[in-house]
Amino acid sequence: MRLNQPKVVSDWQLLDLRRWMMAIWRWPGTKLLLTAAMLTAICTAADWSLVGQALFNLDLKWLAAALAMFVAQSLVSALRWQRLVQGIAPITLAEAARHILRASAYNLIAPAKLGDLSKASMLPLPLLSPAAIKLAGLRVVAEKMADVATLGIMILVGCVQFTDNTLALCGLLACGLGWLASRLAIHRVKFFVPLAGYSLLLWGLHLVQIDFFLKAAGVFVSPHMVLSRIPLAIFAGLLPLSFCGIGTRDTALVWLFADAAPASVMAVVGMLTALRYIIPGLVGVTIMVFSRPQPEPDVLRLSEKGDYVLMELSPLLKADFDTPSISHTLEQRRRKKAKKRSRSFD
Repeated sequence: MRLNQPKVVSDWQLLDLRRWMMAIWRWPGTKLLLTAAMLTAICTAADWSLVGQALFNLDLKWLAAALAMFVAQSLVSALRWQRLVQGIAPITLAEAARHILRASAYNLIAPAKLGDLSKASMLPLPLLSPAAIKLAGLRVVAEKMADVATLGIMILVGCVQFTDNTLALCGLLACGLGWLASRLAIHRVKFFVPLAGYSLLLWGLHLVQIDFFLKAAGVFVSPHMVLSRIPLAIFAGLLPLSFCGIGTRDTALVWLFADAAPASVMAVVGMLTALRYIIPGLVGVTIMVFSRPQPEPDVLRLSEKGDYVLMELSPLLKADFDTPSISHTLEQRRRKKAKKRSRSFD
């Protein structure tokens, strides 16, 4: 009599299983299903009728004040981005605002606000300048690390009144790592100091907006509670588990403010905080659809003698155009344009 032998799973079968799991996770519908499942669970636990009643009883004045904060937030974000790239590719405030809103459109599909990295590719950088693109990408990374550090500072400030050592430790860790990483990415103090100032102002506006959302739902809490708890909910929303952090951020808000408001009210507040992603993202999509394509920047200009020479570049980028390969490319372009000019005279 033969005993049943246990089935042995080969490495190839495990590899195929991992590939299938990764394919399912990367499918866009997976995050939408998880988001819908988490929202359904929250609203069911809080009672759908109470959630609808809290949504109907929103204070429109506080809601309008919260929505008006989008203008100030976009302006401060544009000023920060314009200042950070001043030595790489100078842009106007309107161009910086367009970059911010277009990146918000990418954040609708990119996890953890990684769509902000696309701002580096939107700059009018000179042709064949990989060093400038790399430096612009580092500035975006510094920007994100400064955001993390700023939220850590706000957690620390909020914990002054409370004796919660865990929250204080989280805030201290986020503050230290964030500022250290941003300082390593930006070596010049003249860029680091404005980055710190603009980041503190920007996230102050974000927390004021979320406080307005709380007041619109009838939740009036102390500033210390806003400073110590809202950043934790924002960090929870950055987890790449759902669409725009919806569901994870709502769960965190319900849990963090369980002593201040019922779950049905905080579920509505969570829905309102999702507008921080959706409204700028939709504006960015509109700009991408209706904006005209920008011409590629040219590193050559016509001099007074009729010859093509290099444009006036930032000192940071001049060394990038002194390599033999780029000089050869510029020479080819000069000959090509001279040939076209001679044909036009013929």
